[in-house]
Amino acid sequence: LVVPTTGMAERVTRILPGVRDRLVVRPHPVSASAIPDVPRRPAILCPVLFSPFKGMEERLTALVQAMDAVTDPAVPLLVTATEAEVPAALRASPRVELVGRLDHLDLRRLWASSQAICFPTDVESFGYPLAEARVSGHPLIALDTAQNREVAGPALCGFLPGDHASLQHAVQAALTREIRPDPAPFDPDAYFDWLLARRS
Repeated sequence: LVVPTTGMAERVTRILPGVRDRLVVRPHPVSASAIPDVPRRPAILCPVLFSPFKGMEERLTALVQAMDAVTDPAVPLLVTATEAEVPAALRASPRVELVGRLDHLDLRRLWASSQAICFPTDVESFGYPLAEARVSGHPLIALDTAQNREVAGPALCGFLPGDHASLQHAVQAALTREIRPDPAPFDPDAYFDWLLARRS
């Protein structure tokens, strides 16, 4: 049984303790070519689909406040949501640009041209957005948790929940830090070579 993170392994064994000896932690493969290499502009992309349980109004409000405190007013927050999904107070912020729900190709282009990515939710079970940021060398604003550190590695600009100072620091770091692309932990060839060898 293959799971992508230590945190998920712990959740699986909590429910199914009998599979502990058959559980292997192996990051999901992510192609290094998934995000094009293009010039970046000072912008933060938040590519989170809105759902009631994610608390995105509160999270984006805190992010806008942090950006207002430490960044140039011209730096936009790009949000993959429609006007119907975002409360009026956030829509009124001159910093927030609603780009709508994008297809994969358009999202890749917007991701590639943004300086930093923000993924503020409590947990991303499979770690894809965090892994993609690490692979493409994009600073990632996300909660400072063991799982996020494991998946995002050096790309993580972590913050503590409810700690405005740490969020401001994470925003500053994300807009100034240079991150080298780190595709090795997620190499598809290595993953499938390992998987097929295990099955043979």
